[in-house]
Amino acid sequence: MDGAWPRDPDGVPLYPGTCRTLAPAEAAVRIAAGASHAWRLDMGRAVSGTDGLGWTSFDPDSGAESGVPADPARWGDVVIVRKEAPTSYHLSVVLDDARQGITHVVRGRDVEPATDIHALLARRLGLPLPRYHHHRLLMDESGQKLAKTRNSLSLAAMRDAGVRAAAIRERLGFLPPERPPPERTPQERPPP
Repeated sequence: MDGAWPRDPDGVPLYPGTCRTLAPAEAAVRIAAGASHAWRLDMGRAVSGTDGLGWTSFDPDSGAESGVPADPARWGDVVIVRKEAPTSYHLSVVLDDARQGITHVVRGRDVEPATDIHALLARRLGLPLPRYHHHRLLMDESGQKLAKTRNSLSLAAMRDAGVRAAAIRERLGFLPPERPPPERTPQERPPP
């Protein structure tokens, strides 16, 4: 390694295991005192005995499926519960999908690497794992992904501004390639 601290697929430094060997009594004292804390999945133990771990990708157009090998260890000891939140995104989606009987999940490519963690949690909890499709991301004019966390323009705001549904579908890539796109209204035209 070049001396840089190892990072997960999102670019976040991996947890160094600082409190992994903390005595339970000391942990309880710190928590009672209001110290920030989290429950982490001991990845070394969690991946033990999970040979062949993976998930299934599906193509929404053809229905074709393919197996994808999972490597959750690249995430290190992921947080599954925080002091300020009763559960993590990873644990929530695995439990919610199983409870609701979800068989197919469509998410953005930006969260595709996290599917490795979901496959591991589902295996360890004895839960079914849905099939996944990870779509391309929608970008704004500056090349940033459209996201609520970035206060991107919502579909409702686009519609309120006069952007027609057909133009939104075109932007999402839902029109067949042989069909010419509809004429754009002034609100739909890109800036000069």
